[in-house]
Amino acid sequence: MTSTADIVVIGGGVHGSSLAFHLAAAGAGQVVLLEKHHIASGPTAQSGAMIRPLFNDRIYVDLVIASTRMFESWNEIVGGEIINPPHQFPFLTSLQRNWPANP
Repeated sequence: MTSTADIVVIGGGVHGSSLAFHLAAAGAGQVVLLEKHHIASGPTAQSGAMIRPLFNDRIYVDLVIASTRMFESWNEIVGGEIINPPHQFPFLTSLQRNWPANP
């Protein structure tokens, strides 16, 4: 383990790991990621891990597009294999007729 760092990220969940990866990729200096247990051992481990393309706000649509591209090119960008199931998302269209317009 290194004893010095330019940037220390505390927490190896999805946000901390992503932040550390992108800082290092941007050449921000010596980046160290600290995690008390193991990577993704906190709330991230309980996530459904969905990338859902069901947003109206442009910023979220752009985030989904960028995330999908990164997952599709994971080996080239990050390295290693990732389990990337086919794009599937259940739609309950028959039930939507009964939903209130403004819940």
